[in-house]
Amino acid sequence: MGAHSQMGLVAAASCEDYFKGSSKKHEFTRPDKEDDRVRHMEALDSQTGPVFLVYRANQSIDSLVARKIGQTPDIDFTALDKVRHTAWVISEPAEITKIEKEFGQMPCLYIADGHHRSAAAAESISREKGLVRARFSDGHFSA
Repeated sequence: MGAHSQMGLVAAASCEDYFKGSSKKHEFTRPDKEDDRVRHMEALDSQTGPVFLVYRANQSIDSLVARKIGQTPDIDFTALDKVRHTAWVISEPAEITKIEKEFGQMPCLYIADGHHRSAAAAESISREKGLVRARFSDGHFSA
């Protein structure tokens, strides 16, 4: 992979943010693909695919991540394809609270990849809660 490096946070995102439109979409989804993913999640009783969300630069989060990656990683391995993977666990309550606060103040996140997975998660949670919601695949999107 050469010198390419990618860094991010792995966390849970709320379906409520999707319902409210603060998880911004930039592409349409197909109901048949959404339904397939909903059936898959319901059969396994699990969300099986991550969604790639991006956010505008945030100095506080950047500083916290920079401090963390200066420590010894909790996971560090090179896969068969020769790509190195490292991960650091953020378990300190104060750090978690800081991250939650910073993300809570962001007006939105942007779905970079995973529009069908996001729509399916929202549909699945709606069904679980017995809610009737209009599908988000009806031809509109937020920009």
